[in-house]
Amino acid sequence: MKTQNKIYVILIIFILALLLLVFLTYITFKDIKKAASQILSDKDRAIFIDTQSKDFSYFQKNYETYKPNLEKISQSFIDPENPVNFIKFLEAISSDSGVFSEINLVHSSESKNIDGLNATAFQIQTKGEFKETTTFIKKLGTAPYLILIESLTMKKSDRNDSPNLLESNFLIKVVAK
Repeated sequence: MKTQNKIYVILIIFILALLLLVFLTYITFKDIKKAASQILSDKDRAIFIDTQSKDFSYFQKNYETYKPNLEKISQSFIDPENPVNFIKFLEAISSDSGVFSEINLVHSSESKNIDGLNATAFQIQTKGEFKETTTFIKKLGTAPYLILIESLTMKKSDRNDSPNLLESNFLIKVVAK
């Protein structure tokens, strides 16, 4: 029995040593895999930062070339605290198109956003013939401002003295600074 007990003890020790070896190997490979993943992540981050730095340096060197276009882009936004220039613009295109318009600033929390950008909403009511109204819409669409027409309703005027008169109601959002 002693020989058989020795075999069992040696077998148990061998199995325990094998399990310990497997466990230590697993931990080592797990740590190596984690470290390799971290190194790759750091390398990607370093490449990204290097690219960003090069792009920024290129932009700084060519700023004077970009400056006129950046100023034009800046003018595409309205001042939400003082939208007088935009309202004057709307009145001018209304007058040029030959439609009568009434412009109101809309105060609503949901109207303050276009794809994450600040916006100011306006309600515009116009009266004019179809051709004049479409001219107004075209001028609004080609305006030097970033405008989103949220809704547009048109109906024939109820007034009997002007059978060709259309009444239009616009809800627009304009990107603000």
